[in-house]
Amino acid sequence: MVKKTEDYIIEMENVSFSFGNLPVLDRVFFQVRRGEFLGLLGPNGSGKTTLIKCILGLVRPDEGTVRIFGKAPWDLNDDRHRIGYVPQLISVDLTFPLRAKEAVLMGRYARIGMLRRPKGSDREAARIAMERVGIADLADRPLARLSGGQRQRVFLARALANEPEILFLDEPTTSVDPTTTESFYELLGGLHREGMTIILVSHDVGVVASHVDGVACLNRGLVGHGRPEEVLGSEEMARMYGCDAVVFHHGRLPHIVVKRNDHGDS
Repeated sequence: MVKKTEDYIIEMENVSFSFGNLPVLDRVFFQVRRGEFLGLLGPNGSGKTTLIKCILGLVRPDEGTVRIFGKAPWDLNDDRHRIGYVPQLISVDLTFPLRAKEAVLMGRYARIGMLRRPKGSDREAARIAMERVGIADLADRPLARLSGGQRQRVFLARALANEPEILFLDEPTTSVDPTTTESFYELLGGLHREGMTIILVSHDVGVVASHVDGVACLNRGLVGHGRPEEVLGSEEMARMYGCDAVVFHHGRLPHIVVKRNDHGDS
């Protein structure tokens, strides 16, 4: 049985979920401590995004229990503003004529309600969030005219405008260059040092491991959970990728060689 403590902001017990006959999550036990910066790692199709959706209450597990802030996610109601979410860039519709500051202001609706007009205090919160992530000068620029890295900061500012206690990011650096990626992780590191709980979904093991203080490796079930240097070994990576893997470490940065056995090639 998972031990319950106020230190845990998220608790999942024996969680399973399937799409029809396709198992996606299989008996997952998972905990996140308050103030933790956690990388949720796994190959494509491993269940990472589905696990996040279970925590956010967007889907209900077939079995097991999920708690965030000590409650089932679908019972959060007035506590929902305590959660910030940054989606994958590929899920953003750039044909919608929206300026950066308007997109950020939308982050306040979880706090004020969809039917209420934003007040001056809401616009001020959005402005502060944009300054916090370094995009105040882009406030009037349409989303479609921003680079991938700039758009990702807009959606991070939108999440922060809600003044959350926990931040979820789903593959936040997909399709951005290495320099932009490193800058984005430095920004997240600053938020973490301020006390923000962060859960970052990624398949990029090496980059994530060099920035987070904990990792959870997923492939339908949880195959490893702990500090990167303790969890990112060859055995765990083989279970996560479903084939032989060798891990070489350079400091905290792991380099993974996956061996494909279907045709005898490495």
